[in-house]
Amino acid sequence: MIEPHPAVTDGKLTYVSPKPGLGAAIGGIVIAFGFLLVFANGVTGTVTTPGATAGGVVVLAILTLIFLFTVMRRWTVEFDLTGQKLTISQSLLGRPNTIVFACPLDECTRVGTMEYRNENGVSYGAYVELKQGGKYSIPLPSGTFRDVSLAVSHLVHATGIPRFDTVA
Repeated sequence: MIEPHPAVTDGKLTYVSPKPGLGAAIGGIVIAFGFLLVFANGVTGTVTTPGATAGGVVVLAILTLIFLFTVMRRWTVEFDLTGQKLTISQSLLGRPNTIVFACPLDECTRVGTMEYRNENGVSYGAYVELKQGGKYSIPLPSGTFRDVSLAVSHLVHATGIPRFDTVA
């Protein structure tokens, strides 16, 4: 179950995406190593020159790094109740947070729940929408509509931002 009332620390309501699992990083490395072996041994079914193989290895190394950076990213959405400010930041590979977006809470037009359809069925999440038109996902552990709705209700009560659910 999602914790509907995250702790308010120093007047801040903070939502943080879960830490990336070690399995994702190991999976990316294993996939990259497998592709590396395929290209290094020339098992692609075509005749390749050493230059083409080296180019393929470089491309795969870059794609693997992009994959790892995507998987190892953590998002933080912080509602500063005292300073009336919203801060959205990201952390990559455990490094300190980099602020992606910051604005006063007055710039937030609404928060609510969203429905995501995927191959596993339906999942639910929360979002905050800004006056300038952007919609940002609030990182919550995946849960039922009831759990996400409770989290959004607490957020609405704490910040005073109007609520608009995109699902019934």
